[in-house]
Amino acid sequence: MSKSNQEKPEWFKGAWYKTGDTVTNSSTGEKVELSGPELSIYDFISGAEWTIQISPDQDDPLVDELKKAMEKSLDWFREANPSAYKKLFDNI
Repeated sequence: MSKSNQEKPEWFKGAWYKTGDTVTNSSTGEKVELSGPELSIYDFISGAEWTIQISPDQDDPLVDELKKAMEKSLDWFREANPSAYKKLFDNI
């Protein structure tokens, strides 16, 4: 998937940014420049990870749905930008 062809997947329900930005891996301090679509998926993954971690009921069907959406998002990101994926998500 090239950066110029990063269309919003049908399954993705989050905000879809047109403009990218630089993000920093909080564990390593490494900075990565992301396209708008990559930033959209990144933000969703970050929010989903946090929500799952603080959820008091890990067996809740909504938490399960969120985990599945996060996995799809990680797969999308891994294909869209393998280099950034390694820098940002290799620890997930």
